[in-house]
Amino acid sequence: MINARRIALASVAALAWGGAAQAADLPVKAKPVSYVKVCDLYGAGFFYVPGTETCIKLGGYVRVNAYLGSSGGAPYAGAGAGGTNAFSNRQQTKDFNFRTRAWLTADARSQTAWGTLRSYYALQFTNSGPGDTSTGTAVPRAFIQFAGFTIGRTTSAFDTPDANSSLTNSITTQIGGTTSSSGINAFQYTAQFGGGLSATIAVESSDQRRFGVINASEAGNFFNFTTAGTVTNSSLSGNSGTGIGSSWPEFVANIDITQKWGSARLVGALHNISGDYYTAGALGAGPGCAAGTPATCGRPGEAWGYAIAAGFTLNQIPGLPGDNFGVTVGYTSGATGYAVNSLTNVAILKGSQLTVGGLADGIYVNNSGVEPIRTWYATAAYQHRWSPTLRSSIFGGYINVSYTGTAKGWICGTGAGAPAGASPTTPAGTGFAGVTNCNPDFNFWQLGSRIFQWTPVSNLSIGLDVVYNRYNSAFSGSAVTPAVGPNPAGVRTLGGNDVWMVGLDVRRNFWP
Repeated sequence: MINARRIALASVAALAWGGAAQAADLPVKAKPVSYVKVCDLYGAGFFYVPGTETCIKLGGYVRVNAYLGSSGGAPYAGAGAGGTNAFSNRQQTKDFNFRTRAWLTADARSQTAWGTLRSYYALQFTNSGPGDTSTGTAVPRAFIQFAGFTIGRTTSAFDTPDANSSLTNSITTQIGGTTSSSGINAFQYTAQFGGGLSATIAVESSDQRRFGVINASEAGNFFNFTTAGTVTNSSLSGNSGTGIGSSWPEFVANIDITQKWGSARLVGALHNISGDYYTAGALGAGPGCAAGTPATCGRPGEAWGYAIAAGFTLNQIPGLPGDNFGVTVGYTSGATGYAVNSLTNVAILKGSQLTVGGLADGIYVNNSGVEPIRTWYATAAYQHRWSPTLRSSIFGGYINVSYTGTAKGWICGTGAGAPAGASPTTPAGTGFAGVTNCNPDFNFWQLGSRIFQWTPVSNLSIGLDVVYNRYNSAFSGSAVTPAVGPNPAGVRTLGGNDVWMVGLDVRRNFWP
């Protein structure tokens, strides 16, 4: 009996000792974890940064495009861009192009006594080829918003609701100087008046809006159709003008109303078009003007251009729920960058048919002031929703580019101060001769359709665009041009040409 008690006590002691030993081996209780919490202050997709009152949303997309007759969504280089592709030959023309692009975005917001403090950025990664050279990394958005101010890289205050004809899949509409894809560096202030009414004033960078101010006294400076197989304009290199510093920013303002029915905007901009120095050795150069020291030659006085536009979109069309419609009209004088997008010089050669056109903000010769180049334009787009997952659209636009009588006289050699050797048959700086009708004016129109945009599952879209472009030059009759690549020198018929584009777009948006 005594032995039985001893055995039982020993067993209890052993269990107690073993339990104590195991308890000593257990880890210390973990501290509470601060889990990510949903932030519903700013819409879907936001969450609180742990340990802060800042809400953030991450997003982006992957997009793959295939283009026929197009480079990066615009008509192939040369049909508005001055490259060799537009000379329609087997050696130089690259009709088919791929582009793969990814965006990564971050949107951070927090509440302050001054309202919402917001910062936003987007990183863009692009790989393209063979005719599209836009491969690389870019930052199309990076801005801070606070107390009505937007500071950084954002969309221009001039962009109207339909400026980019957003009812396309992947085709770049060349009419209307939008900055929606690349952004622009700006310092903007927006005042809210209630009811969706607001007004914005802005100081913006001039690099994307400046189309150069041409000194026609310099050989080849208006429009140089070269034997190397390209169409160039030295004044337009980098859209900054030859040696012209950035003396002034862009001054932009708008009035906007945005409501459930849609939106409308009236915009205006002031744009500096002051010229570079006069040219030594050319007609009209000032006394003491010496080659190599252009500052001794004098220059045109300060000059300003301007742009105005108005546009609207309708989100509610009676009897057509889900359909959209938008229109933009505009006029520029010496501010061509507000009227065009991905369009500089025009040169298209198909067989013996040649279309040419030069774009700039203004033109001058030695001992003269700057003559502005003027444009007027209109765009429109309409979208129909067939079902929740299928939609189509039609879009188009027209732009007219005109030179003043004085500027035409300089180019065509009929006005006072025209460059030496210029004549109606040998226009200044064109690189071709034997012209039967000299007139640098031209127009361009575009009509296209997003044949379909199909969304088979959430955040995935597949679409197809077909676009017709027509370029019409006021140069008419015939001209003698040099050899262009494998194309021989010879007499060309001056007039209009067309370009067809087809674009396939596959896009996957991710969270959200």
